[in-house]
Amino acid sequence: MTDPEKEMESYLSRFRRKVPPPGFKEQLIGRVEERRKLEQVITPTRWKIAVACLALIVIFLGANFFINRTEERYLSAFLDIKQATESGIVEEALPSVLADVPELAGLENSPEILKRRIREKAEPRKQKIEEYLNLLNIKEEYNGS
Repeated sequence: MTDPEKEMESYLSRFRRKVPPPGFKEQLIGRVEERRKLEQVITPTRWKIAVACLALIVIFLGANFFINRTEERYLSAFLDIKQATESGIVEEALPSVLADVPELAGLENSPEILKRRIREKAEPRKQKIEEYLNLLNIKEEYNGS
């Protein structure tokens, strides 16, 4: 058996080198650039569209914030109420309501209302603890213990 490299060299020695025709390099580079442009995922036009969309999103979110704030002020002025707290109760108006209705005067410090307030404060903490315990159970199942 002959050596495969020598066999390949003898086969290739039968061919002569040809000089490429003039302008071949430029044609090849032009075709490659055209193909690259066609296969390009994000073209400059798409970049412009993406930036315009991002700018519009920012503008609309900012406008939404200012519109909501203005609407809240108008509604508060129209309904003649003070700003609501996080709980949704208008605390400044509560004493006047209690003064108008004598049956409600003692309810503010009643045990039922105090228990309800304590429960409402404890619910988010309880949910967080339950979520943590669920994560621990998932981790134990994943680890196989």
